[in-house]
Amino acid sequence: MGWDDIIGNDAAKNYLQHLMISTKISNTLFFHGPDGIGKSLFALEFASHLMYPQGYSKALEGRIFQNNHPDLHIYFPEGKTLMHPIASIRELIAQVFLAPFEASNKVFIIHDAERMLSSSANALLKTLEEPTLDSYIILLSSNPNDVLPTILSRCQKISFAPLSEDEVYRYLSTKMSQEKARHFAGISHGSIGKALAFYNHPEQDKAKKLLVKILSKSTTHYIDFIQAIKDLSAIYKKENNETQWHKDKDMLLMQILLWYRDLYSLKEKQQVFYFSEEIDFLKKINLNFLPSFSLVQQHIEEIRQALDRNMHLYSCLEHLFLELDLI
Repeated sequence: MGWDDIIGNDAAKNYLQHLMISTKISNTLFFHGPDGIGKSLFALEFASHLMYPQGYSKALEGRIFQNNHPDLHIYFPEGKTLMHPIASIRELIAQVFLAPFEASNKVFIIHDAERMLSSSANALLKTLEEPTLDSYIILLSSNPNDVLPTILSRCQKISFAPLSEDEVYRYLSTKMSQEKARHFAGISHGSIGKALAFYNHPEQDKAKKLLVKILSKSTTHYIDFIQAIKDLSAIYKKENNETQWHKDKDMLLMQILLWYRDLYSLKEKQQVFYFSEEIDFLKKINLNFLPSFSLVQQHIEEIRQALDRNMHLYSCLEHLFLELDLI
């Protein structure tokens, strides 16, 4: 992997490459931007150069990108609430003050930095205030507004933007047919991660049909409507995989948002993307009584937050569809 192998965000790429030859690298960096656009790849590439500023072999590069190096520490949210527990941050703090094992520097990458418990964030804060010279901390976030301002103030910030549709297509075309790659690139919102999530979800077709049934109001009886919501909720049940549940939840809410995006595209006589094969259902919707797109986004964000607080999916969906005047 090299800089040229990472798709998109050339401004961020050029800035990071410039940092590598400067003497103004902060010991704490904050990479922020939407999910699925390559922030973690940028972090790993940058970590490689921080650990081996004089250069490194392909074997070392492979160990770094496979998270198999003693001087690279990567942290993800954990547990039922998908938060960074205080124990993980204490482990990070302890490692910061140890000498590197092999590399010139140690690198710590914290995914979803906005998902730190307040106790975890406050524990990390002192380390950020008094960094060691041979340790670098890279925080990744798609919701910088949810990160403590005191932490942000101690970070060197690098912004990442959604990829272009062509950039997403270029990557997807190496994984699937050109027709599918073009379709999923069109609905990706500039995120390779979201495009792959739509493509790989094992029950996507079934869930999509249920969504169309609900969103198009093709179910006239209340009991049938409620049953459709129950069936949809059953597809996205938590089971034992909290990380997959988090991804599935985001994908479901994104599909609801895409339905309304398609309706507004239809209203403006523009191309329909995600639900193009359901154009007959879309055309039956009275476009004069659509809720504003910003209101739809607001309601979906409220449901996302409710789900993060472990509220039941069925109850959240019922409330959402009621707010959207579907029930």
